[in-house]
Amino acid sequence: MSYTFNPFTSNLDAIYKIANAMIFKGEINVNSDFPTSAEVQNGWTYTIGTDVTDNDASKTNTGQSFLIGDEIAWNGTDWTIMGNELIYVPYTGATQDVDLGSFDLTTTGSLTTPKINPTASQDLNLFGDTDVGDDADGKTLIINRKATEGDTTLSIYNDKYKTSIIESDNYLRIQPYGLADVSLFRYGNVNQDFRQYGYITADTNRKYINWQVSDTDDYFHLTRQDDYVKGFKIEMPVDLVDNDLTTTGTITGGEVVAQDRDILRYTLLNS
Repeated sequence: MSYTFNPFTSNLDAIYKIANAMIFKGEINVNSDFPTSAEVQNGWTYTIGTDVTDNDASKTNTGQSFLIGDEIAWNGTDWTIMGNELIYVPYTGATQDVDLGSFDLTTTGSLTTPKINPTASQDLNLFGDTDVGDDADGKTLIINRKATEGDTTLSIYNDKYKTSIIESDNYLRIQPYGLADVSLFRYGNVNQDFRQYGYITADTNRKYINWQVSDTDDYFHLTRQDDYVKGFKIEMPVDLVDNDLTTTGTITGGEVVAQDRDILRYTLLNS
């Protein structure tokens, strides 16, 4: 034990040395910033300025890797991470907000009643930082329903053709309870196509019909991709109310009924 003279009391005061006190030694940015095994002492503490691995053979060379912001201390054998000034890790049962900054949230457990951006203070951005290959689909948001009777999956993603996809492995219903209208192409001054595809065995290919309001003639058009789609069948009565039926083709089979049957019959026979 050491002593030092105290001029105020004229006594010798005992000096107690604290063993292995935490001593801040600076910042580590590259593996050569670590101390050597010969010089390092218990309690030497550093902050990590850049992601780094302790793998310089001339230094402590523990093989440990650290993230920016880590605070590490030498424990006599290797480095102990004391914390990270950039990451707040809550204790179990935290009851307040947790800010992870730019770091990932990983768990091997489960999340109870999770909420993502519950106050709608900003947009939710998914898969936005890293490119995928030009021939690869984008990452998928998958919503599952698991049950003994069978599972159902809904997937939302952007494919390699830069087309946005909503896909279900079961029925996909839009507004099944009819709580509101369904509206397409409501805004803008461009008349987009609405296409419905079906497989045609005769052509061993998928063909489409096309619905569109045309700004050229101001008609609603129902067209087909090609003549492998033979036509449009209506297997129920059609009532045109007080509107005309016009065609440049031939009316074949069935019966056409109008309020004045004689006038209609005369028109059809002499057209």
